[in-house]
Amino acid sequence: MGGIGGCVINNPETMGKTLRSILIKQSHLGFDGTGIAIIKNSKINIIKSPKRAKEFVQIDHLEKLSSNIGICDVRHATHGRPHLDNTQPLDDCNGEIAVAMEGVIWNYSIIRDRLSEKGHIFKSRTDAEIISHLLEDYIPKNGLLDGIRKTYFELDGSFSFAVIHSKYPDKIAIVNKDSNVYIGRNENGIYFATEIDAIRDLVLEFLKLNFDKLALITQDSVEIIDLKKGIPESFEWQPIAEAPKGNVPGGWPHFMLREIHESTLWLKRAIMTPQKVYLDLAASILNDSKKIFIIGCGTSYHAGMISSYIFRELAGLSPTIIDAAEFTYYSLKEVKTGTTVIAISQSGASTDVLRAVSKAKLHGAIIIGVTNSLGTPLMFASNVYLPIGIGPERAVPATKSFLGQIIALYQLIIATGLQNNFLNEKEAKEIFSHLYKLPRIVEETIAMTQDKAREISEQLYKRNSLYVVSRGLNYPIALEGALKFKETAYLHAEGVEAGELRHGPKALVYNNFPVILIMPKIPDAVEDSYKLISEIKQMGGNPIIITNKGDKTSRKLSKNVIYVPNVPRIFTPIVNAIPLQLLAYYTGIKRGSPIDVPRGLSKAVIL
Repeated sequence: MGGIGGCVINNPETMGKTLRSILIKQSHLGFDGTGIAIIKNSKINIIKSPKRAKEFVQIDHLEKLSSNIGICDVRHATHGRPHLDNTQPLDDCNGEIAVAMEGVIWNYSIIRDRLSEKGHIFKSRTDAEIISHLLEDYIPKNGLLDGIRKTYFELDGSFSFAVIHSKYPDKIAIVNKDSNVYIGRNENGIYFATEIDAIRDLVLEFLKLNFDKLALITQDSVEIIDLKKGIPESFEWQPIAEAPKGNVPGGWPHFMLREIHESTLWLKRAIMTPQKVYLDLAASILNDSKKIFIIGCGTSYHAGMISSYIFRELAGLSPTIIDAAEFTYYSLKEVKTGTTVIAISQSGASTDVLRAVSKAKLHGAIIIGVTNSLGTPLMFASNVYLPIGIGPERAVPATKSFLGQIIALYQLIIATGLQNNFLNEKEAKEIFSHLYKLPRIVEETIAMTQDKAREISEQLYKRNSLYVVSRGLNYPIALEGALKFKETAYLHAEGVEAGELRHGPKALVYNNFPVILIMPKIPDAVEDSYKLISEIKQMGGNPIIITNKGDKTSRKLSKNVIYVPNVPRIFTPIVNAIPLQLLAYYTGIKRGSPIDVPRGLSKAVIL
């Protein structure tokens, strides 16, 4: 994952400067490695480092590079930790091909094993490297175009990639399966990048490369090929527009809003990132365990709470969920050989999680790490680790990484249930079919909820406090929603289990006090929730209801209803999290909060 870019230009002396500019403008897409590849004297020359782009571009001779053709990459690690060998671009056995890829290839381990048996030597642990070796086999026999097409049809995933070949020194081939690729031109050449902002200042006209398409670019031409049909297709250039105003790349006002909207793309990647061999290994460990703990802090703790419900339902296991900060003091005495700890941390560097993991290992525990950041202490401390694959997250309030954690944990649970026969193949297949639909459903959820969330935020931003209420599987979502209001809007919010509202918290419900209620999906719980809403209204509260679009009763009980898509019950936490994130965001905007960088907080809590 990350971002790719490059160009074919008529002035070779400007190559280093041009690639440097593209890398800097896409540096937010990946922090785990940066590299470039050029063709010079009919040979591939690769320069790369596991450093971030802003460090990499300080290399003295980078701007002095001379070439007419070059590609570049910023990496977000999902397969293989941050390391020089895993940094892109990656070449083939003969050093004739260089590939830069962003995205994820689901079936890469199968292809890699096959290629290794044929004698291919792999230098990295990344999924991207299989592309260069497939091209190495196919291009000599089939030519450039058909060689790329044959490679493309082997790959299952969500990605785009760029290829240069020393025997085709005037061309870059760009393939887009399911991603963003922008191509632009001016009088000096042709340029491309994952984000339009990376080439906006370099070009006069541009086009967006559609899915399942190949672009062959030279200094003065672009040819678009339909990969499925193998034939050229027409296209039109568009004039480049002025950059949209915004503090964040892409014209967004904040990273938090960008990352909420990014969930639709990155969830596809998250579903494809965990490898079956490691899911099965982790499942085997869990099924052999005498005791299982799930630990995390903040948002990661809430994701763990959700998984504890689902472990019972889909795998027949009853793990203990405990905050990582509490684990060391109150649960360590229960840890012994045969104990497994599932440790969840977006950053992979949270002190509370690492302290708990370290002490649990000393007592004989096996660690399964779930993280968005490879090469971190949690990854190295884990016996097995599962990457979330949700891409870099810059805003301190976690949004897309929360959804990514849930996806990774659900996949682990399904693998566990299949292995211990709590689930049969038919049941697992049905659950997976819904899982694959989630990216589209999340996109639909954002479209359905953002305007209503903005509208309701007008009622919330002057309040000093509110409740977020639900029960069962969505109780952790109530806790997560309350956390988002605290982080993003500096507004005191309390997550309350619906039944507990009657045991004290209801005393504060008066004078239009906001109570956000997430409707459960169990019939008996739904009926009780309707009664609770009536009680809130009788006490003078302002009920705000989040419910599925088939619920006709809620609109009779409140004027403030946010509808989400109707999904199977186990997936309701995903769709219910989105409107809460948007409510917190828009309320924070109205309150003048800094949104991405709440005071006193950081992305990784390191003590």
